[in-house]
Amino acid sequence: MYVPQRLIGRLLKWAGRQGLWRGARVDLDRRELALLEDCIAAVLGEEDLRLAFSLGTPGAYRKHTLQVMAPDGSVLAYAKAAEAPRAQAALRDEQRNLEVLAAAPALKGTLPTLYGAFTCRDTFGILLSPGPQPTGPSDFGPAQIAFLNRLYEATRTPPRLFTQSVLWQCAQTDWADLHERLPASWRTRYQHALRWLEQYFAGVRLPLCYAHRDFAPWNTRFDGEKLFVFDWEAARGGYPPLYDAFHFEAIQVALGLKADAHWAEFDGTDLACWADVQPWAAGLKLAYLVDMSLYYSRARIEAPEDGDSSVWLWLGQQIDTLLHS
Repeated sequence: MYVPQRLIGRLLKWAGRQGLWRGARVDLDRRELALLEDCIAAVLGEEDLRLAFSLGTPGAYRKHTLQVMAPDGSVLAYAKAAEAPRAQAALRDEQRNLEVLAAAPALKGTLPTLYGAFTCRDTFGILLSPGPQPTGPSDFGPAQIAFLNRLYEATRTPPRLFTQSVLWQCAQTDWADLHERLPASWRTRYQHALRWLEQYFAGVRLPLCYAHRDFAPWNTRFDGEKLFVFDWEAARGGYPPLYDAFHFEAIQVALGLKADAHWAEFDGTDLACWADVQPWAAGLKLAYLVDMSLYYSRARIEAPEDGDSSVWLWLGQQIDTLLHS
């Protein structure tokens, strides 16, 4: 396994080398591994390389990350690979997103370069350039604001009705597809939330832009000047500003990495770079919660045996809190 970024991961790897801790055993077929190395080497134009693995979190969209190295240990690229159809579709989405965003000069040096894609038996993968090593800050501040403003300016569209946004259209599509399979409590919650949003944003026009939709410290690196952001598989255009700012705080609280106060107090109204959407911050916060919870709802319905429901349930609680505030 390659060197983890978080302190606990580095400690566990050290303990494993010392024989003090044993994680779950994973067996690799040497022939399959050699085939995978050949597929990646062909894309990179390298004759000899080494792979180190980070196994993805169990769930409907599970993917693995491979650190691709030269024999001397220098990192040549990172590969993301998946076997399951849903996970492969997510990687193809990331491939398309990076191809689109690569055309924006303002984003140069802040995104991975897409080296190419490969197929190895039942596995599909993409190869990406490595970024800076230090993980980005966990507090939302100047580095995050600067990056999101770059993304906003590079991908913004003229103001459109909120009900014409991709966020709203996706929410309607997901709701129509999932509502009969959702628990009764979630059906009631979404009915109230969608009705509230439709009334709140009636006639409101907003500028729209790309949203990363998984903007979190562990998906960023920081070289002291620019934030480098990866994992673009969930990204979509046609989303209102503030979405990624909300997610940065929400996901850390949902996972127990920050206190609830960080989320409760964060409303985006002090972010001067998006002054034109600040009057609608309360509605945009609820819109974020609805969109993200629908993503988790689909994962829980389509693969209930994988992952857990903690983030999904937390998002539902926050929807209820906003609706009753």
